[in-house]
Amino acid sequence: YDNLIGMFMGRTLPAVGFSLGLERILVVMEQRNMFPALEGAAQVMVLRMDEATTPETLKLCTDLRKAGISVELYPNVDKLGKQFQYAEKRGVKVAAFLGQKEKDAGKVAVKAMATKTQVEVDAANVVAEVQKLV
Repeated sequence: YDNLIGMFMGRTLPAVGFSLGLERILVVMEQRNMFPALEGAAQVMVLRMDEATTPETLKLCTDLRKAGISVELYPNVDKLGKQFQYAEKRGVKVAAFLGQKEKDAGKVAVKAMATKTQVEVDAANVVAEVQKLV
């Protein structure tokens, strides 16, 4: 340590110190319930069908969030079945998505995860439909 300080300051500097590992601090904080309780799962997961519909997918997320609905966006384009499995595992109430077909029709697919019921809704009415389901 003296060599390190000497390297930058040109002289040695006596010092005393100690260290606690970050992991140990986190364990103690956990034991003392010092972390705030995190909310549960998002209410809605917006799935990603393809890259071409990314702007509409992001707009859907924004519109739902503006309405006070908690939203999680699936991080990348993947098989729809895999995305539904992930949404189920995360405990969301509703999955929403739009592919090129839905985009061209001005629709958004909305699926109630508990009942597995899926409907296509006009994009302009999707927030109201999702609010009924959450």
